[in-house]
Amino acid sequence: MNAEAADAIHTYALTSPLSTLTHGDVIVREEWQGSDNLLWRLGVAPNGASDPSPDVVIKMYMDAGWVRGRREHEAQQLFAPLGLAPQPLWFDRDAELLPRQVVGYSYVDGAAPDMADPAIRQAIAVAIARVHASDAAAMPRVSPNPMNFDTFWTLLQENVATVRADLDGNAAFIAALDALLRSAGNVAAAAAPLWANAVPTPIHGEFSPENTLIAPTGVIFVDWELSGLGDPALEVARFVQGHLVEPAARDAWLTAYLAACNAPGMAERIAIYRRLLPIEWLCLLLGGLEDAVTTFGAEIRADMVNLVTAVFAAAASAMEVAETPSRYAIERLLQSFEAGGKS
Repeated sequence: MNAEAADAIHTYALTSPLSTLTHGDVIVREEWQGSDNLLWRLGVAPNGASDPSPDVVIKMYMDAGWVRGRREHEAQQLFAPLGLAPQPLWFDRDAELLPRQVVGYSYVDGAAPDMADPAIRQAIAVAIARVHASDAAAMPRVSPNPMNFDTFWTLLQENVATVRADLDGNAAFIAALDALLRSAGNVAAAAAPLWANAVPTPIHGEFSPENTLIAPTGVIFVDWELSGLGDPALEVARFVQGHLVEPAARDAWLTAYLAACNAPGMAERIAIYRRLLPIEWLCLLLGGLEDAVTTFGAEIRADMVNLVTAVFAAAASAMEVAETPSRYAIERLLQSFEAGGKS
């Protein structure tokens, strides 16, 4: 990040009426850059004082609009008293001297979780269960994530249809996608009653090890900008499928979560999402395949053939269908992208 941005944040911290750093010798200690935000850790030099002011994180959102900042601040207000989020300090929608909205919150001195440690995995399971079991009436916003199974299933069908249209003319891929969607439709129809009495609850929105800190006080979640009311079963399924590789670790984590959550039907709903998520991943992979190949060319072809084969196989296994495109068909598709067109 450039010095000009750091200077602007420093000036803002010293002059904004919302800032808690308007006294003393304010210094920028650290800087971080996310995919769509910038963060600075600022502190006040002690100048001999025995109890200097605690450090503050100022987070600037680089996306359009202001809802993400408001969403994060409100979630911190709800979950900081439970020890699950940093202490919120302010939200500034129209930050003077800065190009975008910012939030300020207390810096958390924590470490990234060691996901190989069973005790840490269990602590994370209990902590996210506390988020999901918190008061839905206190959460003022809806998460951008799907709120329920019906929304998820509708979006998944649309994703498959988009990918299918992009692969128009490739019979091997279309036949395999159609087989997956038919089986998924049967699964979705049979599972729909599981959500009949399920209501949205507070969710983190981007629950992952990357957004989790192990602090002296316990597990603390950061980056609440996609939080709101949503489907906890989907949030858990994404975490389990995406971040727990070993089956034994997955089972132990789910056991700890379900014991702490104690919501009727939760295990069954999580299981349905876990079956359907590989189709979502397949759509994401196929949707970005042409850009990847045209950018990197033949040097990644063998790796991409292996990746597409593996993800297709995972989706087919979850849906209990046998039809997948051959490695030859996958390689021909990649070659057609390299040549500038689909075949």
